[in-house]
Amino acid sequence: MISGIKKDACCGCSACVSICPQKCISMVEDKEGFLYPQIGTTLCVGCSLCRKVCPNLMEPTEPDCLPIGYGAYAKETKIHAECSSGGVSYLLAEQIVSRGGIVYGCAMDFSCQTAMHIRADSIEALQQFKGSKYIQSDLNDTFKLIENDLNNNKLVLFFGVPCQINGLRSFLCKDFKNLLCCEVICHGVSSPLVWKAYMQYLEKKYHSSITAVSFRSKGKNQRVTVKIINDNKQTIFIPKQKNLFMKLYLQNYSVRPSCYNCDAKKTKSLADITLGDLWGVEFIKPELNNKLGTSCVFINTDKGKQLFTSVCNKLFVKEISSQKAIKANPSYYESVKMPEDRADFFRDIKVMSFPELTKHYYKAPPLKLKQWVLSELYSLYNLFSKKRKTTLKYGMLVEMSHKRKQ
Repeated sequence: MISGIKKDACCGCSACVSICPQKCISMVEDKEGFLYPQIGTTLCVGCSLCRKVCPNLMEPTEPDCLPIGYGAYAKETKIHAECSSGGVSYLLAEQIVSRGGIVYGCAMDFSCQTAMHIRADSIEALQQFKGSKYIQSDLNDTFKLIENDLNNNKLVLFFGVPCQINGLRSFLCKDFKNLLCCEVICHGVSSPLVWKAYMQYLEKKYHSSITAVSFRSKGKNQRVTVKIINDNKQTIFIPKQKNLFMKLYLQNYSVRPSCYNCDAKKTKSLADITLGDLWGVEFIKPELNNKLGTSCVFINTDKGKQLFTSVCNKLFVKEISSQKAIKANPSYYESVKMPEDRADFFRDIKVMSFPELTKHYYKAPPLKLKQWVLSELYSLYNLFSKKRKTTLKYGMLVEMSHKRKQ
């Protein structure tokens, strides 16, 4: 580890590796499957550049005000259906490539067991970025490649979680006019080791290698469904109720230690645009509610506003209350809590099968009364809306039931 940085504070952004003039720092996987910097002391000259670029040592700055918020989703159904939320990220990337620019984002490798950041300069290459990936990506030499593109006057768009963007900004040491950063609201990054164990379980269960995976497929009328394709070209949908990986991830067992006290959530966003799901869209902006998902978009800079505006003609978009959208998505500002038995979980993953692990550690969350009431009301709305074309409005259910009595 870098001197003065505690391991449980390291987010794994790799800024230290990229800045080292001696190339004596490498990212090494620990027993939980996360990458951490390791210094070759024989080559180190003590320049301390690694400490200077570490985002964990940045002074936190309070945001001046709430960002401007929008709800949006792609007009083109194919794009909307293939992306995890509203398809805004893909349209932003497409816009950059159409201008001759470069996009860096997260993609799965051919084995579907590892996520990594790659460089894309064509519409074809952008297809790999579609869909959320819930494991920490390996940045490799991404920061150095971005620096080279920027110095060659290339327009660059970087997608990442907030700590990766903080690491990139710190590594570059200056604000490039031709760089745009887009962050995704982050619950926490999951261990690649846990994901690999889940993939191995699925391959054993279905007696086949997995050749493609979608963490949040919109097939089978499910919003949070894993879709896998095996080497027999069979498509298998795993609904959220049976998605063992996501059950453990959402109860915070598999996330990186630094995510329990996320430094990126304590400071002003360094991204030009923030993207996430518009949870509660049916109450925040009902006219944007749809079966395929709606993106929440926060505009943080003038550069971000210009880029977003350039794709608005391809979106159904409405301005929303940022305060309401943030309240509905606490991952924007709040770190997840560490389970008390997390250390036991990583010990047992070595000896238990994935179903055994889930049965032992997953605890079904209690359904709060308010959530239950809202869920039941929304289910009734869906039932009625199938029989007649209507839109969800406050008081609609009461009004309809009153008419039925007459």
